[in-house]
Amino acid sequence: MPIRRGGGIDQPLLLRFAQKIASGDWVHVFPEGKVVQSGQLGENYLGTRSVEDANEIGRLKWGVGKIIAHSPVDVHVIPIHHKGMEGVVPQASTGEIRQLHPEGGNYVKLRVGGRIQFDDLIDEHEKKYGALSKYSAEVNVPDEQQRWQSTNVERKLYSRITHRIE
Repeated sequence: MPIRRGGGIDQPLLLRFAQKIASGDWVHVFPEGKVVQSGQLGENYLGTRSVEDANEIGRLKWGVGKIIAHSPVDVHVIPIHHKGMEGVVPQASTGEIRQLHPEGGNYVKLRVGGRIQFDDLIDEHEKKYGALSKYSAEVNVPDEQQRWQSTNVERKLYSRITHRIE
C-alpha cells in the first residue's frame, strides 16, 4: 500500500495500512520511508533525517512504531536486511529508477533476524499514561480517524519502538 511521503504519522493512508494488519494480512514495511540502495541504515540519502536528527529521534520513520503501539493484535516484527538490490533495480543518484523491469544475474544477500518484541515498552507506557487506543480492522469506524491522532507522549513511545528495531 502506498503511503504519502511527508503526510506524517497521522495520515489516513497509514491507518488503512494498520487496518490491514489488524485483519490478519501480512505486510512488508520499509521503515526508512523509502528503499535505500546504499546498504546503510539511515544514511542521509534522498530526504532521510540528518545525522543530528537520527541521533536524537532515530533513523527510522515513526509510522511503524505507531502501527505496533496501537495494534489490536500481536504484531510479529521480523527484520530482513537485503544487500545487492541496487543491481536488480538500479536507481540514479536522484532516486529515479533507471529501468522499469528488474535485471537478472545479480547476487542478492538476505539476512533474516529473530522476532523483535515490544510488549515491555508498551506495558511501561500504559502503566504510566493509561491504555493506548487500538485501531480496528474495519474501515469507516466512526471517530477512528480522530482517535488515530498522536499525542506527544505517544510519539516518544513510537521513537522508542523504532530505536529497538534499529
